[in-house]
Amino acid sequence: MIITSVILFLKDLLPIFVLFCYLSVFFEKQKITLAFMSLIALGGILSTFALFTMAEVISDLFEGVGLELTFVILLFLFYVSGVYISLRETSPIARNKVMLFICITTFIAIEGAGFLVFFSVTEQHTGSLQNVLLGCIVGLGICSSFSALFRFLLSELKQSRYEWVFTLLWSAFLAGQASKITSLLSQVDIISTGAPLFDASRWVEDSSEYGHILNALFGYESSPTLAMSITYVIAFVIPITIRSIVKIKLSAREVAHA
Repeated sequence: MIITSVILFLKDLLPIFVLFCYLSVFFEKQKITLAFMSLIALGGILSTFALFTMAEVISDLFEGVGLELTFVILLFLFYVSGVYISLRETSPIARNKVMLFICITTFIAIEGAGFLVFFSVTEQHTGSLQNVLLGCIVGLGICSSFSALFRFLLSELKQSRYEWVFTLLWSAFLAGQASKITSLLSQVDIISTGAPLFDASRWVEDSSEYGHILNALFGYESSPTLAMSITYVIAFVIPITIRSIVKIKLSAREVAHA
């Protein structure tokens, strides 16, 4: 039971820790007020519990596909706000407040609701709340330790000549989340994903600890389909392309004013 709880932390909550690692590096030189952080925390908690408690009602909407469509909308909002934040990281925090709020609350709702579902079901069936809580403590410690090391790595990359690696990692993280949209749409037969392109489970299985960590970092799937791969590539290229265009325009503007 302890191992299961730890794996669930890696699966559902580690991505949240990874997101905060990126955002803390983006706004490392800017001061975020305690009031705004409290508002974000409150929004994330409320949105998570709202999605968790209303899951059955939402799932009955749109002829039984309401829950999947809700997750699709939330993932799309997270992706758009994430791209916007990465382009406006040097802007005053006041200009990014709305997108930052959307980015964090939508992502917490997506990952947190899934964790609460498992937590409630597990506690009811095992009858041993002590083991579940112990597993949560161990999982929280692993996620905290991993995020501390990962944030240090990201900060060093951001401040070095390898900043482009940081940009690639962030784009991969966004793309990994956006690619889940194809899986959700295929579950309700809105699109057809096709057969898997390859199978990498012989090296790293999706259900393993390493599989969950890689999935949290860049959306690893051992058997990606064609539709998922296309979505991933497009979602990966968009922020890099827009960022390059913005940098070119800024450079041209500086030359013009020189």
